[in-house]
Amino acid sequence: IDYVWIEEDLGNGQYGPNIVSKPWAAHHKYFEQRNAYAFDKVVQLAEQYDIYLRPVIHEKNEKIFNRIDYDGNLTTEVSNNWFYGNGREMTKVRWLQQAWWRYLQARWGYSPNIHSWELLNEGDPWNDLHYALADEFGKYMHQFKPNDHLVSTSTWHSFPKDQFWANPEYPNVDFADYHRYLDENDPLFFDTAQASYETSLQFGANQPDGAGKPVIRGETGFVVSGSEPPTNQFQDDTAGVWLHNFIWGGINAGGLIESYWYENTHIYSKNKDGTYNFDHRDQYGAYYNFIRDIPLNNGYYQDAQPVVSNDDLRVWGQKDLGHGCAHLWIQNKNHLWKNVVDAVPIPAISGTVEISGFQPGVSYTIEWWDPYQADPT
Repeated sequence: IDYVWIEEDLGNGQYGPNIVSKPWAAHHKYFEQRNAYAFDKVVQLAEQYDIYLRPVIHEKNEKIFNRIDYDGNLTTEVSNNWFYGNGREMTKVRWLQQAWWRYLQARWGYSPNIHSWELLNEGDPWNDLHYALADEFGKYMHQFKPNDHLVSTSTWHSFPKDQFWANPEYPNVDFADYHRYLDENDPLFFDTAQASYETSLQFGANQPDGAGKPVIRGETGFVVSGSEPPTNQFQDDTAGVWLHNFIWGGINAGGLIESYWYENTHIYSKNKDGTYNFDHRDQYGAYYNFIRDIPLNNGYYQDAQPVVSNDDLRVWGQKDLGHGCAHLWIQNKNHLWKNVVDAVPIPAISGTVEISGFQPGVSYTIEWWDPYQADPT
């Protein structure tokens, strides 16, 4: 049996629609319309609310594609390599994948709210067949100008910079992706701003271990160990200090974009009746309002490299000397979520901050913001 109908008998030889949404067992040979229609609505809502989507479009462990060999035959040898393909060769699986890519672009590629396509979630970090598939995917999708979108993939650990992300043999992958969680024994577990900073300053595009292209940490979170379960220590941080520091820590000059995994455990928590135990999402709004009009992509911004008189002051940001602009986040390093939870006294501190490179004798306007508020003070 490879096709199933369940239809209402309307009488007189008439039948209603098939209520089985996936009636054909050969799922790789058709596009299921119910879920496609549902995603139509998701894209429309994204456009309405100014949200940008990064859909993951393949599953590396897909049962059918892991059982069709390079000659197009079904095999009992189950392998991700059948899915990844034989390098640049047009195998049966690659042809079917391209049919899906074409459908993606035709149905949803019109929308500017598709930020990018993610080939798959957490592929093999050291498999050059994965690299080739990602590059072929990028090459295929970039032909659909002017409505083409960014393309990337992800790996389950490590950052294969020289082998893949920065390798000129794979020029069609637009940005790098790094997955890493921090467990309760990590020395940066309590300093969430520094946790973002150090990864950014290591793997940012122009950093020593960077790939020369934008980078996102597509999965991260604070956990008990490994990548799960999520820590429960944040439950006592009712003000969300951990998140405040994590968000504003992203102002560093490395350029890493964070994507948090345990959002409905740590960022907000909702009860079955629709009420919230807590909701810290407004903290993103305060940072967004601060950063949104700063033209960081104009090519002139660099690390502000501030000189700070007090070692307990954390000052990060960038400067654009060509246009006489700079922005900084100034924070008391002792204002950590753990200190707040444990009621550790955090004395107020002061100091001076110097930024070099600006023209002497010129007047500059200083705008002060309270990072907990939506507008400048």
